[in-house]
Amino acid sequence: MSASLPVSLRRLTATALCVVAIACGSSNFTNPDKSGGEDPDSGASPGGQDDSGEPLPDATPVDDGSTTGGDASSDGGSSDVVSSDAPVDAPNDAPPCTTPLGPGVLVIEEMMVAAISGSNDVGEWVEIRNTAPCRVNLKGLHAASPRGTTAFDTIDVATDTFVASGQRFILADSTKASDNGGLPGLVLQWVGATNPPTDVLKNAGDTITLSVGATQIDSIVYDTTTFALVPGTSYEFSTTCPAVNRTVFTNWNYATRSWNSFFATPAAANDDVSGC
Repeated sequence: MSASLPVSLRRLTATALCVVAIACGSSNFTNPDKSGGEDPDSGASPGGQDDSGEPLPDATPVDDGSTTGGDASSDGGSSDVVSSDAPVDAPNDAPPCTTPLGPGVLVIEEMMVAAISGSNDVGEWVEIRNTAPCRVNLKGLHAASPRGTTAFDTIDVATDTFVASGQRFILADSTKASDNGGLPGLVLQWVGATNPPTDVLKNAGDTITLSVGATQIDSIVYDTTTFALVPGTSYEFSTTCPAVNRTVFTNWNYATRSWNSFFATPAAANDDVSGC
């Protein structure tokens, strides 16, 4: 039959067949349902090349030291870390004090005289409140508690250390949570014959004195005959009472609020007791 077709028609038919064959043979569409999920519209080809035929860059993430949490700096990913030697500051809207520490600015309000029964106690601590309407700098503060007749356990604050108005800080035998029960806030450690010192607060009674140079800031004398010693329970002076009444130890009370495995309110208001 083809022999009877005109030459021009036969050429046209052959050309059309050739075009169809080329188009069918060059198609590279892959059914995504059978190819493992490759997207035919992505433009990527299996050989790691884009549509230009050039190799694609390696898609493996490069670890440049940065983090996604917003803590890393721009110079290599190191985060800002405040060392233990840096100034300590408690956030507060009150401005910093412009005058030196004076009598009555810091007041002793709570004492854990015995965290455990017996001796070798490293869980003892004293709580102190800033009564000033401004942030105090503790630099230059000296704390002392006698050990025997000639020696003292002491604390000397040598760096800028700020306490906000109305806030509290703690003097402790040890700053380790495993020793002191997990004291919150600013905790300063006594310096004594051992590190950490033990039994800084004497079970039979003692004196704690705060001073700056020759100026006495506060002093408390306590005895354990007025209130028998109860290990694991602190002595508290009520937040609602005038600070001048602290010098009479009968105005103090046993803490009644549970904290960890103790009865105490470290670095918090002593509002669990009343009376002064």
